[in-house]
Amino acid sequence: MEIYNKALEAQKKSEHLQERRQRLSALLHSEARQYETELAQQKGHQGGYHRIPLEELKSVNYELKRHEEDNQCRERELQLYHQWRMKQPSIREVSVIL
Repeated sequence: MEIYNKALEAQKKSEHLQERRQRLSALLHSEARQYETELAQQKGHQGGYHRIPLEELKSVNYELKRHEEDNQCRERELQLYHQWRMKQPSIREVSVIL
């Protein structure tokens, strides 16, 4: 009887291991398919989540350059004004009095 019980337990253990292997195999194949799908999607997009048309980028770049040039022009005008102001004797006298 004891031998029979041990054989029965060994058989149950073997069946349980077989079922576990099948479940793990199915899980592995499922994850492998999911991985392949995600990989294919990433290759298809290749960082395309934030794709901006080239013309739009050129336009933005042009506007930034124009804005920077305007700022530089204003700075040059302001420097010229300060130089002119420092060279004017009447303005220097007024600024010294104040």
